[in-house]
Amino acid sequence: MSFEWKNQTYEKYDQIIDAALALQGDEQKAFVKAYCDTGAYARQNIGYFSGYYGNEKRLEILKVFETAHPIFGTSAVTPEEAFALGLKLAKEQKAK
Repeated sequence: MSFEWKNQTYEKYDQIIDAALALQGDEQKAFVKAYCDTGAYARQNIGYFSGYYGNEKRLEILKVFETAHPIFGTSAVTPEEAFALGLKLAKEQKAK
């Protein structure tokens, strides 16, 4: 995966996220739109990747990219809640 914006190449999701969060207003919106136009799952990939961050930054990422985490949605979760959601999902998958 590679994304170029204003002669800068971004090859990792954390680079894309950090760049978007450093921008503001119309420039931020243009950056996010350009990134999301790179592929059908670009926005969802950021939503998934946001799960590696703490709640405060994750919620900011979700807001800026207008997306959701595939398991946590757009809610703040404690580590215990995250574990319980993962366990529930694993049990559901095993039952199939």
